[in-house]
Amino acid sequence: MKNISQKFILTNAVLIKRGGMSMSNVGVILWKNRRLLVLARITDEYVDNGFSLIKVKDIVSIASLQGDERLRTAVNKFGLRLKSLPASLAATESIREFVSRIPSNYPVAIHQEHLLPNECEVGFIICTTKRSLTMECLSINGESNGTQSIAFSDITKIDFLGRYETIVCSIRQTLQK
Repeated sequence: MKNISQKFILTNAVLIKRGGMSMSNVGVILWKNRRLLVLARITDEYVDNGFSLIKVKDIVSIASLQGDERLRTAVNKFGLRLKSLPASLAATESIREFVSRIPSNYPVAIHQEHLLPNECEVGFIICTTKRSLTMECLSINGESNGTQSIAFSDITKIDFLGRYETIVCSIRQTLQK
């Protein structure tokens, strides 16, 4: 994966607030359509944190971070780099289509914030149907919690290739050896 240019980060970074959810997201919007948005995430410590797929209808506001001094320092002094989105995941029309394109070895965190605030399921997507996905769920210790089916309509956000989900999934791989 190639990196997004530092100039693009400085001029396009945003803060996204979502209605009814306790968390906001900082990053660079990589693509957006009328239903979905993909964000290259930046953590509070201003480091690369993978990607998020967010439902547009849940977004309350998008504020530019252009001129933000902490972001400028992270880019110029500490060399903040963001990976660009894998081409196979660009410009999809639905969560179902997006999920069906995520490689099975990508660690994901599925959020259902309207049903389970401040919780997510971490693991790997096993399969999709017309209305839902099935995933192998992992505990924070990387141990299998079995499989779970989640309706696409209940999903508010999907994080993938980020720090948390990658660490949990790598613990699992270590346990399997």
